[in-house]
Amino acid sequence: MKILLFLVLYITTVLSNTATWNIRPSDHNETVEEKIERGYQILKDEAHAADTKAFLLKLHDVEQGRETELDQQHANLPDDMKRYLNINFDEVKQMGDTIVAVNEKSHVEMALYQGDIMLTKEQGEQIINDIEQNDKNRLKRQAYHPMTFPMRLWSDGVSYTFHNASGGARKVFRRAVEIWQNVTCINFTENSTAVDKIIVVNSSGCWSELGKLGGDQVLSLGNGSKIPRRWISFEDDWKSQLIKESNITNYNYGLTYDYGSVMHYGARTASKNYRFTMIPQNDVEYVLTLGSDILAFYDMMMMNLHYGCLDRCGGVSSSKCANGGIPHPRNCSKCLCPSGYAGDLCTERPSTGCGATLIANFTEQTLTVTMGDRMSRILKDEFDLCHYWLQGPKNSRIRVVIDGYWGITAGGCKYGGVEIKTGEDKRYTGYRICSNDFAGVILTSTHNTVPVIVFNRYHSNTVTLRYQIGST
Repeated sequence: MKILLFLVLYITTVLSNTATWNIRPSDHNETVEEKIERGYQILKDEAHAADTKAFLLKLHDVEQGRETELDQQHANLPDDMKRYLNINFDEVKQMGDTIVAVNEKSHVEMALYQGDIMLTKEQGEQIINDIEQNDKNRLKRQAYHPMTFPMRLWSDGVSYTFHNASGGARKVFRRAVEIWQNVTCINFTENSTAVDKIIVVNSSGCWSELGKLGGDQVLSLGNGSKIPRRWISFEDDWKSQLIKESNITNYNYGLTYDYGSVMHYGARTASKNYRFTMIPQNDVEYVLTLGSDILAFYDMMMMNLHYGCLDRCGGVSSSKCANGGIPHPRNCSKCLCPSGYAGDLCTERPSTGCGATLIANFTEQTLTVTMGDRMSRILKDEFDLCHYWLQGPKNSRIRVVIDGYWGITAGGCKYGGVEIKTGEDKRYTGYRICSNDFAGVILTSTHNTVPVIVFNRYHSNTVTLRYQIGST
């Protein structure tokens, strides 16, 4: 599991908001090889930059014959997207970027695997072999199989220290560490003298190495900058980066593919003109959920499985957790709960922030929630949350109609939105919505309780929806 990247993903927006500088736009007449070389020249002093460069050049050669698949997917995008094709994203220019955007603007994204990973020679060779031997697999970045990359776990805990990192960077990194400690059995210790440790630096771009390599490992947290967005459709250079690994290397412990994973690419990743380059195949309403900054329950669950944290509790189903909860790895008598649920056994509505339990009947009722301050330009480190339950009688279903959304529209709903959980799997991330293009969408639940989570970290947002008992 790329625990280092999980940490980078959590803090990128805050860190990249601390400073900007002017960098010339990328030369889109450059070849892929030239862009890899340009990024390598920036990163060449890093321990595994040369190994990663060699891997990327080989990967580009391997994928030359497979670009037709991605081209066809992009050609079909307008039909698949339909009503969502023309969603307009708001650009909050003075604020932070995604990791991919930061690395693009730092001119290092083409010298990193999947835009943010530094690989050893061994890791690169394993992935190439896997790709050459397997065609049917998936695109999401997940855990790397412990049988494929042995000794990559931080089994004795993670030691870290800082080098040239700002006070703000240190604060938010420590907060990310605290979050992971609270939901896993992994211990983090700030220790500059440890033999094996992460060194957090302010360098070129945002990236990390894969797993535990031993000795000093760099986790780079760079700043973003502005770049013109006038190019059209899919970045050809990224086609070999969005490859599909098999379960030999890309392992998910049998867990559900979650569009809300913090490790999932955004819908416009590698886009030349910020049109969509990837969409949920089976449920297009998840398009704005992609690229989320919010830790998904399946992210937490996978990390716990990867590190064997639940073994001490007797496994995933050893406790009496309700609503998809799992034993808490630091207190087996209590549960770690999916979003929208709380309490020792996940039987309660979260009490933090605003919210209420609203009883649905056969007459439509309206819920309108406003959060934040439209006059404020302060980006909060964490989201403010309001938790509602729309609840009907046992065995009933709830029908929810989105009437409107007002606020900032961004990939992954990074600044605010609403999450509506109507699916059968209560662990699964709900639909995250932050665009008025979703007005008129009708969602019908599988269960008699629908958690509705309104969240905000910048400016203001308002959601209005109607709900009632639906047909069974």
